[in-house]
Amino acid sequence: MKLGGNSFEAIQNQLKEKAELKKQLSKQQEVEISKEIRPEIQLDLSAFEKHLADYVEKLKSQNKMNLASAILNGKSTFTHNKWELAVENHIFKGYIEHEQDLLPYLRDKLDQSSLFIEVIVDESLVPEKEEIPYTEEGKLEAMNKKNPLVQKLQKIFKTRIIYE
Repeated sequence: MKLGGNSFEAIQNQLKEKAELKKQLSKQQEVEISKEIRPEIQLDLSAFEKHLADYVEKLKSQNKMNLASAILNGKSTFTHNKWELAVENHIFKGYIEHEQDLLPYLRDKLDQSSLFIEVIVDESLVPEKEEIPYTEEGKLEAMNKKNPLVQKLQKIFKTRIIYE
């Protein structure tokens, strides 16, 4: 059926495009507006931690283990309505920034529409790797570090290890 030169489908497509543009614009405005620190807001940290743990369990059930790990291993700090999450690398930062359901979920559960997140990379959060000894001397030193009694046993039995 033609309506004034435009088909019904064309009009529907135009309406869908307008709705999508309006949706994108509202998301942009939300991002711009929501990044204001509001001193009058105090978050209930125990409720926050509970809801965040629930969300992480939801992620695990959806098999989004990388995102769950990024959130769990991050270090959280709060300034009124600003949640600052320090993560150990840019990959984790990307996972969290691209997760679209996290912030709306927490906003809804905490009833804080002005809550926003800032994700930063803090490389000091990277766990130190333990050096693996490969030589016999290195293995003995590692054993002595873990248990000083090994060295005491060497003295008691008057043993020396000769490396060739």
